[in-house]
Amino acid sequence: MTRVPDSFVCPITSELMADPVSTSDGFTYEREAIEQWLASGHNTSPLTGEPLPRSELTPNHALRSAIEHFVADDPELKEQLYRPHDKESIQHQLNQRELAMSAQPIAGEQANASAAAVPTAMPVSERPAIVHSPVVLQGLPVRGLSAEDVHFAAPYVTPDWLALAAAPNKPSKSSGLFGRSNRGTSASGASDSAAKLPADLSVGVGVRDGGGVSLDVLVGSEAALLHIAARLAANGSAPVSALKLRASDGFGDGTLSSRVDAAGDGFGLLTRGLSTDGGSGCLAQLKELSISQMDVSCSSAVGIAAALRRHPSLQSLEMWNVKLKDEGALALGSLGAADGNFALSSLNLGRNLISGLAKAQIEALVDARRVELSIF
Repeated sequence: MTRVPDSFVCPITSELMADPVSTSDGFTYEREAIEQWLASGHNTSPLTGEPLPRSELTPNHALRSAIEHFVADDPELKEQLYRPHDKESIQHQLNQRELAMSAQPIAGEQANASAAAVPTAMPVSERPAIVHSPVVLQGLPVRGLSAEDVHFAAPYVTPDWLALAAAPNKPSKSSGLFGRSNRGTSASGASDSAAKLPADLSVGVGVRDGGGVSLDVLVGSEAALLHIAARLAANGSAPVSALKLRASDGFGDGTLSSRVDAAGDGFGLLTRGLSTDGGSGCLAQLKELSISQMDVSCSSAVGIAAALRRHPSLQSLEMWNVKLKDEGALALGSLGAADGNFALSSLNLGRNLISGLAKAQIEALVDARRVELSIF
């Protein structure tokens, strides 16, 4: 018998979902079941009993597409897909759940622990009611470079990356905002801080077959990250085909830096530059992106996922050793879904802080026929 991922099953009906929707607290249900729950006067989560911030339901397109592809591979599963029931039948199921909750309330953390205890490969017919952790949805906000970004990045334009890599690094003497010098400009018109690389920024450059260059960037501070982000965002910078971005605090390769995280201005500028809606021309044909050894928060990971969702050429994405947690990992995992980034063929989310349940959900979301997933 085909094994069905837990994330494909509605926790109310215990059936394969045909029209999954998510509530405002991030849990996903069959539409008809959760609509009946709300229509009967409840303003709480059927899983946790906690009040719902809002009553709106959001279609979970990524999960629905994953279920449809799963069923297409095994037509016999169509018989297990949810079909509309009469209201009395649904209400009976909801009453049973409400009775069970009142007898033994389930807190949020207990719910996740209960879900993790359910075998992920149980046949639907043998499966108890399960609990899901939130699944990140489509429709994430996407924002390209602002007029302020363009103005700030202009002095950092880099028409020749090879020439930049050959130039000696310049110790920073500036006390200006974000490390920008207040001492005027060079003869070329670039500000002093933009003319050369700061001492804690290293850029290795290689030439790619078919045009463009590969950059291997090592940053040692927030200011160094902002500097390279500005070069990548500048109008007129030469195209980059592959970008490897690592942070370092001097303790060796593979060590997570305590000096650089993704909550600063540099990572934000890089994210906006990657957007297909008003982003950087320098990154428009990027094929490979690797980010490692810095702290990437959930909101920063969601921002990167939104920026890259429609990127036309990105084939490989690696977010390795960046302290990814579930929400951020799920957002990035959605890029590998059947309706995610169609150019993507490789996704590496290794050495992070992702729970077993979230890993299972990501594995279910990613289209394994198209995308090679590495997650551990």
